[in-house]
Amino acid sequence: MLWWFLLPLFSLAWVESTAMPATPEMKVKQLFAPLSRRGIPMFQGYTSGGANETREMQKIREGFGDTVSVIGTLMNEVNFDLREKVAKKYFPIHGNSSTASFAAWNMLANMVSENVITQRKSHGLDGDLSPAVGDLRIIKEGSEKHARYCKDTSWSWMWPGTITFCESFLKAKQLHQTDCNDIGDKLKIAPAWAKAKDTDMSKAAVIIHGLSMYPPIAKPILENFSICKNREVTGRGVNETVDIATGPYGARDLLKKPHPEKAFCNGDSYVWFVTELYLTYKCKRSFQ
Repeated sequence: MLWWFLLPLFSLAWVESTAMPATPEMKVKQLFAPLSRRGIPMFQGYTSGGANETREMQKIREGFGDTVSVIGTLMNEVNFDLREKVAKKYFPIHGNSSTASFAAWNMLANMVSENVITQRKSHGLDGDLSPAVGDLRIIKEGSEKHARYCKDTSWSWMWPGTITFCESFLKAKQLHQTDCNDIGDKLKIAPAWAKAKDTDMSKAAVIIHGLSMYPPIAKPILENFSICKNREVTGRGVNETVDIATGPYGARDLLKKPHPEKAFCNGDSYVWFVTELYLTYKCKRSFQ
């Protein structure tokens, strides 16, 4: 895992600076400006310039835009009480902050640019993802040794420093465009790795799951929790989340089992906290 030491020092320093506990009063401006090149991971293996590649790249950019829109809405508009109400379904109370949303809120803060967090405007970069995300490489399926081939059950593949998006992801809906008339009062959404036909997974959900497995984003958060350093629990140490329990209800059930703090290390806990909180706010309803 020596690869990540090669990341630019300015990116690591910035990520560390965003890992401070977020206060209930923290407000950020909701931003929907087009993503700049600075915040977009590097595309690699997309060389033909054909229609299919152009479509893939457009859909991937669309997904990162969905992610920024969702995180921007949550940080700008959702009040602390609602945030905590939903967070308590997925995370135990964090002792130092006395909140359930500590880990998730700071994980999200690490995914977006400083402009989103501080409301500062600079060079048209409002709405970008964090500079650390720009250090990722988006590898076209099968174009390199580690760019695994997608299966019909795959949304994406993560490999150190890289991510490959599959056809299921390209066809996924955008979370911020959800029609509230199309959903009921129960989350009928499968795990992040489920077959596309079995789920309403959004582009933002897939990307948030992937970014929670990216050390420059995840490590500053996970190192706050000793259980995430236990390889017998996570299998990978503190650098990234893992799939301990999957799906919204699998993630919730972690709180009913021994060592509920394992939720802090679980990728789907972050995915479904974000999804449920966003839909609760947007659609003004609670989910079973």
